[in-house]
Amino acid sequence: MNKPIEAVLAEAEELISQQQINKAFDKLISLFQQCSQVDLKRLQDPITEIIGRFLPKKRRKLDQVFCNRLGHGEPHGLPASASGLDNQPDLQDFIISLSDRFDELSEWHIFQWSTYYKDELRAITAETVELLRSSSNADAAFEQVAIAIQSHSVEIFTKGFSFVMSQSWATRESAVVKSLGGLRSFLELPVEIYADESSRITEPKDC
Repeated sequence: MNKPIEAVLAEAEELISQQQINKAFDKLISLFQQCSQVDLKRLQDPITEIIGRFLPKKRRKLDQVFCNRLGHGEPHGLPASASGLDNQPDLQDFIISLSDRFDELSEWHIFQWSTYYKDELRAITAETVELLRSSSNADAAFEQVAIAIQSHSVEIFTKGFSFVMSQSWATRESAVVKSLGGLRSFLELPVEIYADESSRITEPKDC
């Protein structure tokens, strides 16, 4: 490599802050392929932090390539509780589909709360209820759904904050206010859906 690994990581962070996500992604992939395993392990914590700034699809790819170079069998970003789901294929498939659906919302319909987001969350809610009814471990199922929603909540705030801060007029305070507004709109949707569906609830566990 012609540059120190620290310099390449700094460049990747700068590209992310400038919303040049694809360039930052390519730079990290190239870094992982060229850098020694010793250096990657030495800077594992800052690299993991930078990977966490990407959207889920790119984050999973970076995580996989990075862990392969470190000699790990699976991405370090996998929730520890997910390891206990090997005997629940329906739940595993649902969690994977959740990630893909949230990715699509983020990429194509971000902030369209009253239309695409509400329709998709209504479908997710119905599927979650069915999953909880059929799962042998309802607590684990509910935990995994919560993790997926929590991850997307972080993404919504981060994406909104980065967009506002890219504007010439923006201040940190205005970016926080706008980002919290978007996050609030997202988190209000499950409450609205629950209120709409409450008249059809017939069993306590459906609550």
